Amino acid sequence: MVSLAGTNVYLLQGVLAVVLLVELGFILLVGLKGWRKYVITWLSLALMILHYSVIYTISLYAKVAILPLIVVEHDSYGGSLYVDYGQLAVLTLLLVWKKEISKTLGNLTARLGLRGGGVEGSQAGGAGEGKSEGEGEQVHG
Repeated sequence: MVSLAGTNVYLLQGVLAVVLLVELGFILLVGLKGWRKYVITWLSLALMILHYSVIYTISLYAKVAILPLIVVEHDSYGGSLYVDYGQLAVLTLLLVWKKEISKTLGNLTARLGLRGGGVEGSQAGGAGEGKSEGEGEQVHG
């Protein structure tokens, strides 16, 4: 089996670790308002590119499976599981931009006319329709 020692995967993993630490430190120290969102976005994109470059390089020498939030690496010597930092970066981006994403999706659904006509408005005989208990027969106790 060919060794990974001749590739640049270890350098990429080192850079990946530094980018991850910078991103976490940035979030913890300065927060996520204003221009800081853009810094986190660019750091997350760099993290994804580096992470999946490492996975691609490893996949040339071993079997790699990407599962939800986990990467499985298996070769003739055994296997290992580790966190998929690329997917965590995507989740970070979704959390950082959740207000903007929600607003955009709300505008899109309003523009397409998808708002307000849900399941409860389209079915007949649902709760609250028909005679109420007070309008039917009167029961005297």
